[in-house]
Amino acid sequence: MMLLDRSSELTQLESALVDCVAGRPRILVVEGAAGCGKSELLATVAEQAATVDATVLRAAGSKAERRLPLGVLRQLAGSAPHTGLPVPPSPPAGPPLMTPMGQFFAALHRQSIGTPVVCCVDDLHHADPASLTYLKYVVHHARSSRLLLALSWPLGNEVQDSGFCTELLRHRGFLRIRLERLSRSAVTRVIARTAKPAGHSADVGNLYETSGGNPLLLRALLEDHRLATPSDGRREAPGADGAARVAGEDLFGKALIACLVRSGPPALAVSASLAVLGGDLATAELAARLLGITVAAVSRQIRALNSAGILDCYRFRHPAAEGLVLDAMGPSARGWLHRRAAPLLHAYGAPAPTVARHLLASARAGVPPLDAQWAFAVAHEAAGELLAENKANESVALLELAHGLCTDRETRTATKLRLAAVTWRLDPAAGEHHLSEPLEELRAGRLPATQLDALAGQLTAQGRLAEAAEAAEAREPVPRPEQRMTTTGRATPGAWFWAAVPEELDDRAAASDAVRLLRSAVLTDATAGSVAQALWRLIRCGRPQQAVHWCRPLIEEAIRRESPGWRLIFSTLLAEALLLCGDLRDAEAYALSALRCLPEGDTSLLVWAPTATLIRARTALGRYEAVDWQLGRPVPEAVFTTAYGLFYLRARGQYLLATGRNGPALEDFLRVGSLMRRWALDRPVLLPWRSDAAEALLGLGERDRAELLLKQQLSTTDGRRPWVRGITLWLREATCGPERRLPLLEQAVAESRTAGDQLALVRAMTDLGKVLQALCESARAGSMAKQAHTVAKRCGAEPLCQEILSDRPGSGTAADGMLSASESRVAVLAAQGCSNRQIAQRLHLTVSTVEQHLTRVYRKLDITRRQDIPADLPQSLVEGS
Repeated sequence: MMLLDRSSELTQLESALVDCVAGRPRILVVEGAAGCGKSELLATVAEQAATVDATVLRAAGSKAERRLPLGVLRQLAGSAPHTGLPVPPSPPAGPPLMTPMGQFFAALHRQSIGTPVVCCVDDLHHADPASLTYLKYVVHHARSSRLLLALSWPLGNEVQDSGFCTELLRHRGFLRIRLERLSRSAVTRVIARTAKPAGHSADVGNLYETSGGNPLLLRALLEDHRLATPSDGRREAPGADGAARVAGEDLFGKALIACLVRSGPPALAVSASLAVLGGDLATAELAARLLGITVAAVSRQIRALNSAGILDCYRFRHPAAEGLVLDAMGPSARGWLHRRAAPLLHAYGAPAPTVARHLLASARAGVPPLDAQWAFAVAHEAAGELLAENKANESVALLELAHGLCTDRETRTATKLRLAAVTWRLDPAAGEHHLSEPLEELRAGRLPATQLDALAGQLTAQGRLAEAAEAAEAREPVPRPEQRMTTTGRATPGAWFWAAVPEELDDRAAASDAVRLLRSAVLTDATAGSVAQALWRLIRCGRPQQAVHWCRPLIEEAIRRESPGWRLIFSTLLAEALLLCGDLRDAEAYALSALRCLPEGDTSLLVWAPTATLIRARTALGRYEAVDWQLGRPVPEAVFTTAYGLFYLRARGQYLLATGRNGPALEDFLRVGSLMRRWALDRPVLLPWRSDAAEALLGLGERDRAELLLKQQLSTTDGRRPWVRGITLWLREATCGPERRLPLLEQAVAESRTAGDQLALVRAMTDLGKVLQALCESARAGSMAKQAHTVAKRCGAEPLCQEILSDRPGSGTAADGMLSASESRVAVLAAQGCSNRQIAQRLHLTVSTVEQHLTRVYRKLDITRRQDIPADLPQSLVEGS
């Protein structure tokens, strides 16, 4: 410790030592706040005494030895054995006897005749009563000895023996020195002396304000700053408190706690009460009521802590000090203070969130509230207020507290439902788990009817349609405007959430409704489902570009509000919209981004929604190996009780279809249809499972079954919508005679263009080009093929690009104009017994493209195996290949 700004004190010290040498005894008392240099000044006394050959005796009081009789006096006697001072015997019960005290003083006086004697006793407020009695005897009789008695104690914790203090005041050689904090100029000199050449001049103001001029705290801050400085001399920028951010080593925290401990238990208790109350609410009156002591006692300690530079009025100077003090208390003591603070602040009129935070802190320390019912009401109210302030994490913690405090079954379940809704946006897996308790109540027949809608709504919003149906069956159906009666004669929750596109509206009206909602809605836990529904409506009503426009700011909002559940949903919807727009690479990127919203290994069922979109995007990109890896992950059976399971089955089926495995693909599509019918969601605008299944059936040569499914899809209300109509008409072409193919494909192109479905548009234009070529309209065929290739290239759909290039008009057709040139070449080689890999190598295609060509060959020629390929296909098609 450096004694800067202490010239006056040093002068008084030197004068006292001169008087001592001259035979004029002096009693020197050094007082000051903890950390201000009392011990350092006593050490300076001892050093200067040694320069005049004085005998120096030392001792220090400690809290641990306070009950040890004569502990301080024995330290004095033992610190200089050559003096011959008698070691006082252990005193009997009661005050020390006069004879031993007289003998001790006599020996001390004899020693002072030969050499001056300097007795330094630090932290005298911790001295045992017997030692104080001996020292009082010495003070009373030291009238002509060459003796300097140097004592120290902290402000606010003076020696409680009034007789001892009176004896000091009566001594004519008494001198009192009060050590104040360092001035700003002294702090500047300390920094200049301590710093490296680069200096800390820019940090002086912050360091002074943070340390309050307390030398010990200042030194700790400077040392923390030094430890944060790399060996190359480049320092980490200091924080707002002037101290560097230090990893692992926090000397300031240790110094602060040391100051408080040395200030004594009363100061430590008062600092703890102020830390619990917090800077905005901390007052002497509240701290006194919290501790159960007088305001005067609290005020005395607050003055001492201000003198130490720890406090600035009632606030801690260092921003981390409150946390350090609370950590030093221990969980149990901290919990009890928080429990007492909650009702105290509530009575004082503090906001509910402030009171609830104390309830939460006491609960985490294992200290229950005094009144559970009152605590529940406060925690519940505070959770709502914090949620309105977008503090969802705190709201969740308080709802969990309220749920644990509640004893009423109905209220407890209602709280759990609210907790599930708020938690879901932060941690979907946790949100799903919170619904387990309400589901148990439902299945036990104990869930109140007033909570059935809330449970059904949350289950549906989470895509858990099978469980949502359970909640729906437990109540009388209440028709809604957007609900439609299903084939079973009643409405289900899925019918009013996942069926986001009302049947009675046309696409333009439905899209307008969605945009109006998106413009007016404020994103909250209550509106997030409606917002997602509006985006889904835009996607399915042929407005994917508009959905892209609205998704991006919603994702930014979810990131800003640290809501990974929301971000996952909106990223998935954006990926789905981009997929329709034909932006396959961005669709893949956003699907991956959605999956990264949750930690690896997260068990939320929601992750299967972006997984399905990712599979479809990679399938369209031709990245089949990546899809193989994705499909290799085990799928929990619970996924297939959710809407996400429908999306996953469709995505897997489309991949299987693209790679020529029509049978397994058909099984997936038919399972989608079965589940959709079971949950009363059988609408093509949501998932067109019939056209998917029809495509697989055509690949298997089952044209009649395929035609039946396509007719059923067109006969539905959704069959009039461009998105559904485009993909259905494109496939109908393969089931019709030559005379109907051209108008069907022209309609399919127009409908797909209107719907904004770029991949469907490419497929329809490709097949339209083939039909035009077969009809000898080469110019139109070439134009259509060129347009199809341009769109496919822009989308990044490599398999479609290869197909279009291999089917260039003018290459000739085979099998009575039914096969394109590329399909004919593949068919010829297959008929010759070549494997798919051999065909791919011969024609410079991928194996999957060969599989797709063979699928179309089987479908167009109405065959199911290679052996049935006509033998009269022109061999010239593969000559020179």
